[in-house]
Amino acid sequence: MSVRQVTFWLFFCFILLSCRFAYAITFFDDSFNYKDDSKWNYVQKTGSIGFSGGYLELKSSSPSFPIVYSLNSGLFKFQENQVFEVRFMFTDRNYMGDGIGVGFTNSSGYPFYQFAVWNGINDNTILVHNDFNNSFYNYCNVVNSMDGSHGVGIVPLGISDGEWHVLRIEKTAKRYEVFVDKDMNNVPVFSSADNQCIPEVVFLGNPLEGGSSTWTSLKVDYVRVHDGTYELPKNNKVIVLPGLGASWNEGAMVFNQAVAANEWKMTSFVKNYDSLIGALEQNGLIRDSDYFVWNYDWRKPLSEIVTDFNAYVAGLGISSGDQVDLVGHSLGGLVARIWTQENSEKVGEVITLGSPQSGAVSAYEAWNGAKVGDRFNPQSIVLNVLLQLQKKNNQNLVETVRSYAKILKDLLPTFNYLKTNGKVKVPPGNLYLGNKNATVSNIFDKFLAIIGKGEQTKEWIN
Repeated sequence: MSVRQVTFWLFFCFILLSCRFAYAITFFDDSFNYKDDSKWNYVQKTGSIGFSGGYLELKSSSPSFPIVYSLNSGLFKFQENQVFEVRFMFTDRNYMGDGIGVGFTNSSGYPFYQFAVWNGINDNTILVHNDFNNSFYNYCNVVNSMDGSHGVGIVPLGISDGEWHVLRIEKTAKRYEVFVDKDMNNVPVFSSADNQCIPEVVFLGNPLEGGSSTWTSLKVDYVRVHDGTYELPKNNKVIVLPGLGASWNEGAMVFNQAVAANEWKMTSFVKNYDSLIGALEQNGLIRDSDYFVWNYDWRKPLSEIVTDFNAYVAGLGISSGDQVDLVGHSLGGLVARIWTQENSEKVGEVITLGSPQSGAVSAYEAWNGAKVGDRFNPQSIVLNVLLQLQKKNNQNLVETVRSYAKILKDLLPTFNYLKTNGKVKVPPGNLYLGNKNATVSNIFDKFLAIIGKGEQTKEWIN
């Protein structure tokens, strides 16, 4: 796969995923693409602080562990209603624990946690909450003792190591609700009493030194403080639709057997989509839960493929009123776009790459002349071998192509592309695609077509 293709797939992911974190007002935001000394005080000690793949990683194999402090002590004081979010992962579980928290520091810089998620061999993963009453530490901004103060508490979280999680603290005036993975469970793991302290500092890591050198490693994807609407962005399911030739079923393709729709898989030598799938998973999406790859019988007429895709989406059990985001390549993009035209209310975004929105001249060459591909590559070789296997008695290769891959007729161009002795000739029509193109403007608000990757395509046949 070329660097150019990888860039396109990553651009797809940026378009699909960036909207997940679009808040009305953001007071603080760090996605840890690099070390930002304007936002954090990095205390490495004898551990390590690294930046890789868009996240911060803290780890140590010595008696001390890094700790990172936020520099702005007013992060939670911009307005009464605010949300603090951090996406994190404990990659393992060792004797010495560390974590993420918000709270205060004393005159020597030692942290006192008001809320913290902690992971160690003894406690598994826990939420620690601590009411800072004036009579104890005097780290609270209220004049009088806090109402309903109940001291230190521990809540077991039961979350898995090696997976991304989101700690979310919602502040309403001076009352707090704490969530972990709210998109999966919107019941708070802790709700505070009223009139609590307002934390001043974000902590990542562990300030302690000494003891064992086997530490739990911590990764942080982002830290954000934003306005208090308390509505998580809707995470649409993402469906990837590969292109022509990228799906395979031996029984159907070789022996013309009728097979179930779910028996189609990715063609083994097709690796074009690995970067896209990898990028989705790097952003925390789980296959067959958050995103799906739809493999299908690409030989059928286009309208039948669209119908098959409709049945596939219906079978995912997506709730009424929810939407999906579609990413389609080549023929898959054309299917995604047409299905969106017929089901606009069910689609958030549809993005296509290199899709023949107005048909392709190469489809005419295959339909009318049995020419399959200009290149010597695995796809062309396999298709030519399959066509030879499908030939019936007294059938020429053009007839074989037309009976085996009916899709080609629906990919004929909707524009002029034939010439005889330099004069334009009226080509065979493509009524289905032409009619769909006539109404495509109805989905322009959610449709992005990336139409080239720097390669010249054939425009005329003379």
